Amino acid sequence: MTFVDKKEIPLWKRLIIRVVGNAYAYERDSIRYYFGYCPKHGYYIDHSAGYYGKLHCPKCIEETDLRISRLSQKRTL
Repeated sequence: MTFVDKKEIPLWKRLIIRVVGNAYAYERDSIRYYFGYCPKHGYYIDHSAGYYGKLHCPKCIEETDLRISRLSQKRTL
């Protein structure tokens, strides 16, 4: 899960990412990695997760985890 400058992704792949939601990037150790796009954080590379194989922005997940941990800390005080 790394973030990529949009100049590193060809235009046709950026269009596919915006329309479909992801595009194949490469394969390593029999794990497929895909380009994804987050409107808040930009383009990233990650492997699909879960039963449906969805991509989720790693920074958005971190932000959500931080919010949840802050809420749980407030409730325990």
